[in-house]
Amino acid sequence: FEVWNTATGKTLLSRDVAESDAEINDLIFSSKSDHFAYIIGGYPNLSPDDGIYIYDLSTGEQIEKLEHPTAQKTVFSHDGDHLVTAGYDGSLRLWDLRTDQFQEIRQADKRSIFQLTFVNSDILAVGLSDTTSNTNMLEYWNIKEKRAFGIPDLGQNTLYLKDGVASIALNHYFDFQLWSIDTGKDLATIENEGFQELSVEQNLLITSALSESESSSIINFHELGTGKLLYTINKLNFSSALLSSDGKKLILWNQDGNIEIWAVRKQ
Repeated sequence: FEVWNTATGKTLLSRDVAESDAEINDLIFSSKSDHFAYIIGGYPNLSPDDGIYIYDLSTGEQIEKLEHPTAQKTVFSHDGDHLVTAGYDGSLRLWDLRTDQFQEIRQADKRSIFQLTFVNSDILAVGLSDTTSNTNMLEYWNIKEKRAFGIPDLGQNTLYLKDGVASIALNHYFDFQLWSIDTGKDLATIENEGFQELSVEQNLLITSALSESESSSIINFHELGTGKLLYTINKLNFSSALLSSDGKKLILWNQDGNIEIWAVRKQ
């Protein structure tokens, strides 16, 4: 993989994975520093390259390599001083990047962790998949107290988490419920549309849907708290969308390798 500076077009970091059994499981940027982390792992086929690598992108230098053999997901805390790693086996480790020491805050079980999001500086939302019952569920963890609370059995197909807001798919692709993690309040139900992105700062929810003729796809911008449709982009061919961290640009791409960048209007 390569990390690029989009302002200059220069490569900040380039890395090849030497081991054939190893995979890059996750990549994450810190919002409070130039730090960047990624996970290499081939569990259960372990190798010396496995680990969580942390780099300073301002220098291109590796800062640390952390060990969590089953790790598949990672996320920086809001203050950038901590890193959480999550395993295929349901284990959670909280790393203090100032000391490189960790605390085990969730023990391994039969559930796999597929999503991590910090709701605030203390609360971590953890998306869990139970392969035996084919259901997803959500746990909230107070990382200071190492205590779990509020564990709804969602029984849904898909769970997205970001910035204190979650959307739960009500079927395989279209229809989902949007709700606030902070308050537990239902925000909106969106029907016949698929989740793409959201921005709490811009108060935007972005979805995709088929046109009336079902021969092309469109992108809809909704008001996040109410689900109200604000405006639409008509696109013939796109497979994925990504909103920039400042909420001002929308990147669209498809499987043919075509990429478009759109400016997002302020409301």
